[in-house]
Amino acid sequence: MNLIKTTLCSLFLIFSSSVLSNEALDSALEIIESSIVQQDSNALDKIFNFEEFLNRALDPLTGISAKNKKDFRRGASASSGVLSERMISSLTNAIITRLKISQEKDNQKALYRFDLGEGGYAYLEFILRKTPQNSYEVIDWYSHVTSSFASESVRQVLIFAFPNEGVLDKFLNVVSGDQADIKKFTQAMIAFSKTRNPYPLIKTYEASGDTVKKNSNIAMIYLTLAGQTNDSAIYENALKLFAQHHGHDPRFAFAMVDHYFTIGEFGKAINALNRFERTIKVADPALYFLRANSYLLAKNYLKSIKQSQQALALDPDFEDAYWSEINAQIAIKDFKKAVELLDILEKKFDYAFETADFLEDETFSPLVKSQIFIDWINAE
Repeated sequence: MNLIKTTLCSLFLIFSSSVLSNEALDSALEIIESSIVQQDSNALDKIFNFEEFLNRALDPLTGISAKNKKDFRRGASASSGVLSERMISSLTNAIITRLKISQEKDNQKALYRFDLGEGGYAYLEFILRKTPQNSYEVIDWYSHVTSSFASESVRQVLIFAFPNEGVLDKFLNVVSGDQADIKKFTQAMIAFSKTRNPYPLIKTYEASGDTVKKNSNIAMIYLTLAGQTNDSAIYENALKLFAQHHGHDPRFAFAMVDHYFTIGEFGKAINALNRFERTIKVADPALYFLRANSYLLAKNYLKSIKQSQQALALDPDFEDAYWSEINAQIAIKDFKKAVELLDILEKKFDYAFETADFLEDETFSPLVKSQIFIDWINAE
């Protein structure tokens, strides 16, 4: 995600609202958290059951021969650490927040929010299974941005590696259409798996017809790769194309927030955030903050203030929400409240504000000119 952020410093925070806790599970979660913070994929690999992960990826693929599955398993096992390494590297310098632990059948699920700075937010849910030794191991993780398990991504690679028509029909939901387009995308996908160069695959998707573009699995691969290029023009075009064919799908509500921000549809952005909140079933301060920004840009300042305050009620250390409320308070010319919030920021986060800090952003111009700000800054 590339939502514009107003954070001025970086913090590391593990904020847990878990009600399910035991020593073995806590130990596994601490390994997950520390491995991401320290960018240590080897630590995660020690509690990652890659064989069970492959079972989750391969078992549904009844259309692929046992020999091909065996060959794929052998090759994948030889590079088992690559998967966790890529996941961890995508979260470099992220602020990790544990939101919820829940149980699903025999597994535990741990939901995390990752603050990626100007990259926005990512939400991952790790699936953990209890071992016969009463410890816990990771067997998969689910991205709420792409609405897919990591095992599903591996499954897609296998489908493209062995592009049997029946497998594509079943698992990519290709019922009919231009098989030439499908073949071209399949070849581009195979090439990408070798070179890791996303641009040819992106161009192939954009040149494809509706048969390819209407497939949500293919479209999400395209959107994810477009975001990884760090090219805003490519990413914005990808969001536009994705929205045309999949913006109505509630599974991709969070993925659409960027698009709605870009085109100024702030009401739709708020609705998407509300749908996502119902999906994860967590009162997450980050979602209140994003709604606050949406209302702010829509010039509904009172609702923006309310959302910022609700974010801070959940987490008084959620710095972004202070800045969002400050902007809204300035907009309604409540400079007294804006200064009070700046004072809180100084005390809570060790700022030492000077007038010069606010001169480059026109948003602060009315505040800087106010007598209450002048008196406050001179008293510092």
